[in-house]
Amino acid sequence: MATPIPSITLNLSGGYGCMLDATTLEKCTTTHDADALTSLWGKIKDWFFGTHAEAAKRALHQLAHPTSPEAQFDAFARLLEYVAPQDRGKLTWHVEENKAPCFRVDDYSFDAPQDWRAQQWTEKAAPDMARLLLSLHYRGKPALSELGDTCLNALAERAMRMSGTDDVALNAETIFESLRWQLPDLIQKPALIHALELIGMQWNDERDGLADNVEEAVTQTLLSGIDTSDEDLRQIAGVAGAYANALVRLTTHMVRDRDAFMRVRLALNLPLNTSQSHDRMPVGSVIEGAAGGSSAA
Repeated sequence: MATPIPSITLNLSGGYGCMLDATTLEKCTTTHDADALTSLWGKIKDWFFGTHAEAAKRALHQLAHPTSPEAQFDAFARLLEYVAPQDRGKLTWHVEENKAPCFRVDDYSFDAPQDWRAQQWTEKAAPDMARLLLSLHYRGKPALSELGDTCLNALAERAMRMSGTDDVALNAETIFESLRWQLPDLIQKPALIHALELIGMQWNDERDGLADNVEEAVTQTLLSGIDTSDEDLRQIAGVAGAYANALVRLTTHMVRDRDAFMRVRLALNLPLNTSQSHDRMPVGSVIEGAAGGSSAA
């Protein structure tokens, strides 16, 4: 029977994190003066181990008072690195269309600048990519879990039509195939695609073994701090890792196709609205490209 990835919102130890309700959101602040930061640090300092505490404190200050979009994003990545596994679910970043993202630490919200899409990508190690991916929320929901649920439902429905049962044999290729079915919807979410690019999910061609490395990092991150003898949790972590693998491969195909599409338009001197370039990609060619590379990716 297909088992959906639970909405781990997102406690990276494999348990369940806290969902921000309306009351909590009302307490979020975007005015990070010294007193507010001191108060926040007093609440969260026990989340960080030993020598990481001072580095985490500096990262929190950089998150609140960034010198650049890149510095703010890196500060959030460092907080995810330093925080104890059982508290990672309290650090999330949230992306929506037509607005800048925000980074949430406990019940505080730190807004990214409006020009966040202009920031330069910097290469990240697979563990950093895994933590950023697992903490990413799109329209208020954990991005990886939502994609996983959608793909598993599609696989189960297809199995029911073909065999009369919703049993699904989950492996890397069935997951990748299922994720490709979501392309027409995914391409209409440019902010989500850009967030995946900031993580570095589009470099599977240039970085040998990237998809496999991210898969392993996601699996290990979810298993950190828990009883790894629990077979159900190990299976959930493994499936989440497989989805991350497929998403790296798919993002690589999408971005490659988008960039080729933009080059053609520029070569033909056609108008190009770069803010909408994701929306204007020809869906058919992306699907064909993903299909053509699935066996080798």
